[in-house]
Amino acid sequence: MGGGSGSAGRGSIPPGMDRGDTSVFKSFGWRVSWHTHFRAWAGGGAVSVNAAIFIQIAQTQGGTGPIHRLRALGLFSRLPEEHPMPAPLTVVVVDDEPDVLELVAYNIRQDGHTVATASDGVTALNLIRTRQPDVVVLDVMMPGLSGLEVARRMRSQTETASIPIVMLTARAEEKHELEGLDAGADDYVSKPFSMQVLLARIKAVARRVGATGAKKNHLSLGPIEIDLDEHAATVGGEPMKLTITEFRILSALVSAQGKVLSRPALISRAIGPGVTVTERTIDVHVTSIRKKLGDHHGLIRTVRGVGYRATTEPETADSAP
Repeated sequence: MGGGSGSAGRGSIPPGMDRGDTSVFKSFGWRVSWHTHFRAWAGGGAVSVNAAIFIQIAQTQGGTGPIHRLRALGLFSRLPEEHPMPAPLTVVVVDDEPDVLELVAYNIRQDGHTVATASDGVTALNLIRTRQPDVVVLDVMMPGLSGLEVARRMRSQTETASIPIVMLTARAEEKHELEGLDAGADDYVSKPFSMQVLLARIKAVARRVGATGAKKNHLSLGPIEIDLDEHAATVGGEPMKLTITEFRILSALVSAQGKVLSRPALISRAIGPGVTVTERTIDVHVTSIRKKLGDHHGLIRTVRGVGYRATTEPETADSAP
């Protein structure tokens, strides 16, 4: 074990403690040897993985009293409650490659989360509607219903429109990433990928939803409030009289959390796949929504040559109300 001359030897008592302090452990009914359950290094205040396990068990069985005692002895600088464990997530993983599906699902479970899996798009949509997960990890290239189409259908349905999507793909070119984001992905990870990076991305998109205080059935942006269950929207507390298509467009823009949505993406989300309409139709609907927003019409910006975004950020030269 590296760390210099101050390291505690096998079976020895960490510096700053005497054998009477083993009562901290024995108070939980344990028969403990220091080298098995707790190992500390003098001066640095480092703790081993086994010590971290002890801390978690101590908290669940007897509060933090013993932990405060250990802290007073200088064995570590921060109490665990200062960094609470995030709540476990429910994640749906969709991939037609069994090995990838198993590997991703295994690692997400090992990180403490609940996982449900699907190997095709149709099964995935049914599973997502049923489970209402916190995050969907979605492979792009699948036979039949592709990941892009699954994302578009999720975004076009109110019960799944706000569920975060992390896309997996072997196609790493920028145009493919933009295609995925345009379909409704919140993040995009190229294969081969680091599992730690994927786990970090999953937790990041879940945090972004949590940070807005959003629930799966509720969207908000500044004075705009949208209830997906009731199919109702208000602005500044006043009800908005929206058509079904206008409601879906506004919901799509708000759920995108400031991202730009192209006109084809809005067509897919608001009108649905397989319906032929022109991009000008979207422009007409957006104009109508802006009128109904009244003094807040500037929340929906036109991004020239691309599409629209909904944001409370100050206007830039590239956007116009």
